[in-house]
Amino acid sequence: MDSTAGVKFEYQRKLNRSNMGKIRLLPEQVASQVAAGEVVERPASVVKELVENSLDAGARRVEIEFTRGGAGLIRIADDGAGMDRDDALMSLERHATSKIRSAADLETVGTYGFRGEALPSIASISKFRMVTRPRTAEVGTEIVISGGKVLEVRDAGTAFGTTLEIRSLFFNVPARLKFMRGEQTEAGHLLHQITLAALARPEIAFTVLRDGRLWKQLPAAASLGDRIRDLYGPQATASFQEVAAFEWQGVRLRGFFAKPGMGRLDKTQQFVFINGRPVQNAGISQGFREACAGSLERGMNPAAVVFVELDPAQFDCNVHPAKREVRFREPLKIREAAYEFARHALIIGAAPLVKTPEPIREPAMPVSAATAVPTSPVVPRRVDFAPQSAAQQMALSVAPSDLPNETKIASPSEIQKPTLPERPDPEFRVIGLLGRTYWLLESSEGLVTLEIRAAQERIFYETFCRQMEAGGCPSQGLLPPVVMKMEPRDFSFAIEQLECLRAAGLLAEAFGSAALKIDAVPAGLAGMDPERLVLRLLDEIREGIRSSAKRYVRDWVALAMAKSAGERTDEWREPAAAPELIQRLMACELPYASPTGRPTLLQTSWSELARKFGKNSAAEPLH
Repeated sequence: MDSTAGVKFEYQRKLNRSNMGKIRLLPEQVASQVAAGEVVERPASVVKELVENSLDAGARRVEIEFTRGGAGLIRIADDGAGMDRDDALMSLERHATSKIRSAADLETVGTYGFRGEALPSIASISKFRMVTRPRTAEVGTEIVISGGKVLEVRDAGTAFGTTLEIRSLFFNVPARLKFMRGEQTEAGHLLHQITLAALARPEIAFTVLRDGRLWKQLPAAASLGDRIRDLYGPQATASFQEVAAFEWQGVRLRGFFAKPGMGRLDKTQQFVFINGRPVQNAGISQGFREACAGSLERGMNPAAVVFVELDPAQFDCNVHPAKREVRFREPLKIREAAYEFARHALIIGAAPLVKTPEPIREPAMPVSAATAVPTSPVVPRRVDFAPQSAAQQMALSVAPSDLPNETKIASPSEIQKPTLPERPDPEFRVIGLLGRTYWLLESSEGLVTLEIRAAQERIFYETFCRQMEAGGCPSQGLLPPVVMKMEPRDFSFAIEQLECLRAAGLLAEAFGSAALKIDAVPAGLAGMDPERLVLRLLDEIREGIRSSAKRYVRDWVALAMAKSAGERTDEWREPAAAPELIQRLMACELPYASPTGRPTLLQTSWSELARKFGKNSAAEPLH
């Protein structure tokens, strides 16, 4: 035995026996409860750890039962590899694991669990029972533990696999028990963990019983889409666009992403998996949100079920006790990959039309009062449209007299668009104007309602974005220029960001030591107070710096200009203007939602109309 190690051991032994020392080793039971505090936050944490163990053991079927939000009982049964008696006892020792052998293995962890803390931690704060049997054994093993003390170890007749029962969670840690929420809240967190596992492994069958009743029975699914349908119903899959495979600088992504305009204030419907492991990562969520800047209201988050695949050496999943978070070696590349994936999904996956939740009701004014189009023109498919130059599209939003002499306008050759698979677009027959807001159209699928302002905003937004990407936003000169006195910190920041302001169409320069001379503003925002505009742009630049997103300012300026220009809709109420408006809308990358996520088109199908009128068959289209 090494002499140094012997001295150290003897010192520790004497220190533990001494009543005078200030630093002592914790008793094993206390150490286990401390570890349990890191791993087991609530009943959902127990389910997460045990289900992941089942999946790591090669289970094809997993049954989960719980009562009282998990506080009464949690039972996990699987048909995985199972364990013999020696391995079963060893699995209840802290830091005992079959997943890794050396520190180098942490670089390439390919399993869910690997710390070896879950089972002993859970057993130390509950009444615990394990029954397990490997396929090579004739008899299984049963182990009963209460509060970390082994009560029984005996043979047991059982099927192949492992069953774990956890009763009276936190019964011996009353301080933790006090912080448990209500049963409904705890059950919600628990079911969320089951949902994550079911999405991560569609090929595994799951059965879930809640308080003695079947909550969900999920058969083994052939695809992720089938699993989403089984979990949420067919309407959920219709609101997603599937992307089979997408690669960005060595990062592979696949999954489902929300169609334009669909989002929530929180991120509860964002499911991200890194090499199959469910994780939370702010950078990925930020990339998704940035990609939806032109199709979703700011502050909203798109729904997504996305699998990211990359070299295990490129991320660390050992930075959180519960392994919820990961750290990337190149976080910016991951966020950019998430952004490109989301943009790709949005562009190729806009639904042909957004269906109305309720049929269109009879208009307040008589039908005969609608503005009729005598020739009933048919608008061709998008693939037949001649590409519109940025100058032509810009003419829609700013009158020629409002344009400065040196307006920068991109030519069609300068506008680079990604190569994407062609998706079919509907043909429309214009019926007439409804009120002063909507065009009524007919397609082969039914009645379509186009909201004029939402359509204009989409057209203008994409026009301005392309112009800024191609060399800068058009500017409107101010006569006379505006001199703006500024607070010192705002002034210093503004001087640092003059080039960024110029790219946004705002031309300014220092005027003394604490003032800014504003010579021009973005052409579409000429009516906005220049001083308020400068402060808003500076706020957007700061936000972009915090998120490392150069497109933050571009998106806000384009959106503000589109909303301003979209207020003028009179020209599109003329009968001859409808085909041109539809043509320009369908030439957009995301034609079915405004930049803030409002639908531009709503459809009421023939079958829905027939049902409302009590007919047995749907109407036939006229063209």
